[in-house]
Amino acid sequence: MKDRRLEILGILSVAVSLLVFISLLGYSPNEDPGISPNVRVENPMGILGVWIAYFFIKLTFGYSSFIFPLLAISWGIWFFTHKEFEAINRLSGYLLGVVVLLSVTMGAAQIFRYGFDDTAFRFSGLIGGLISLFIYDFVGGIGIVIVLVSLWLVLARGYFGFSYYETIKTYWDRIQKKKNDQIHVTEQASIEDEKRRHTQSLISKIDKQRQRDEDLNGPDDPVSEEKEVLDIPEIVDETSPTEEDSPENFEEIPIEPDKPADEVHSVEDETTEEAVAENTTESPDVENAENLEVGEIVEESEVDIDSVQERKSPKKAYQLPSAEILTSPVNIQGGMSRDELVERANFLQQSLETFGVVGKVVNVSPGPVITLFEVEPAEGVRVNKFVALSDDLARVMEASRVRVIAPIPGKSSVGIEIPNRNPDMVYFKSVINSEKFTGAESMLTIAVGKTTTGEIATLDLAKMPHLLIAGTTGSGKSVCMNTILASLLYQATPDEVKFVIIDPKKVEMTLYRELADYHLLKIEDIGEPIVTTPDNAT
Repeated sequence: MKDRRLEILGILSVAVSLLVFISLLGYSPNEDPGISPNVRVENPMGILGVWIAYFFIKLTFGYSSFIFPLLAISWGIWFFTHKEFEAINRLSGYLLGVVVLLSVTMGAAQIFRYGFDDTAFRFSGLIGGLISLFIYDFVGGIGIVIVLVSLWLVLARGYFGFSYYETIKTYWDRIQKKKNDQIHVTEQASIEDEKRRHTQSLISKIDKQRQRDEDLNGPDDPVSEEKEVLDIPEIVDETSPTEEDSPENFEEIPIEPDKPADEVHSVEDETTEEAVAENTTESPDVENAENLEVGEIVEESEVDIDSVQERKSPKKAYQLPSAEILTSPVNIQGGMSRDELVERANFLQQSLETFGVVGKVVNVSPGPVITLFEVEPAEGVRVNKFVALSDDLARVMEASRVRVIAPIPGKSSVGIEIPNRNPDMVYFKSVINSEKFTGAESMLTIAVGKTTTGEIATLDLAKMPHLLIAGTTGSGKSVCMNTILASLLYQATPDEVKFVIIDPKKVEMTLYRELADYHLLKIEDIGEPIVTTPDNAT
């Protein structure tokens, strides 16, 4: 019964609403209910349509009254379909507010445009016009604008779910981001221009210095002479541990395999004494390539770790891992030539002078990843000035970063480490296949990598009861940890070394679970091979 009544009510609502809507469409300001019966009515609904249109548009809320029949049609459809009335009730309340507010807004617009006369309020209707006139008289023109804008904002915020604050904040953030991006682009362009001008200035100074050197040296070609002097000697493999006795000797001496060790020591000692004598008698000058000491990258010979006798006979039936499973070194770079190193030393010295720090590059020690330039400060120059210029030097030398060692321990010179433009990759396989690693007596020897001069670097973990590894994100902490563990796995059997690994994050060390029956120590009352909970860790 109830459904039948709702359907009937829905049909009647739609029908009446259509009659009202058509009457409003046929409204004409020239037609009113007092029209003579002899005059032809243009409204499609006849005299009834004239009355309806006159009432809604002329007397009530003007042209905003078109919302009434549309809302009534929506109600009729809602009755007919038996839907819940909560949504249509909420919509109806806000639409009625829109009708009144739209009528008042049109009335205020007519007051601003035409003033109040006999033809006023033809768009807003009489009720809407009177409300707008009352507000206008009470708060004035500016006041009515503020009131209407505020009411529209409140009405929209009440019905729709968006937030004005979040919207304004989003647009403001976009504007600020565009502004900051533009500032960043401008700053980058300014920095690049300054960098380009500075580089051109340095190149001009170097060219002028070369021109002065050519004028002083006469008709001889100093460039060809310098290239003759700076030919890089062949890289000597470190096949004997006797080279460690002279670490300050940057120029390697080829060692004949059939010479006794004591003879080799004597040759290297004489060479070291001669180099020291030259450094003490003459003041090296970077412009004179003959006096600039340029070291070379040490390339140590590799051995096969699998062929070491001790690895073939472990205490128990356990086979140490083979080096063949590791990636072999590829694409080994040849490094910079001696001419390129001298050129960079020239450029570095000129850059320091531009920044007001006078010094001479007295030694260059190239490595696989970085190159160390030793600078002798001029008299009266403080070493902390070099440290303050690290960022500026990185910009001028087009490097990601520059490390300043002020001073080098045991020397009066300052060290400036600059990354190579084409750094060599240091492979773990090349380190564990070295004589230093395979010939180490301690089973806790770890492969660290290579020094700045290219020498293999190893450490004895037994001499470090506490080891702290720290660094920024992406600096290589996890790689270092894996290198330490892999070094121990290549040196010792499960009977010789046991691990207790604590990994609360359950990320870094999960792959070592496979060592549960081998190198991982089994602890009573702890049922996990790798400790991950705080209770088990304590």
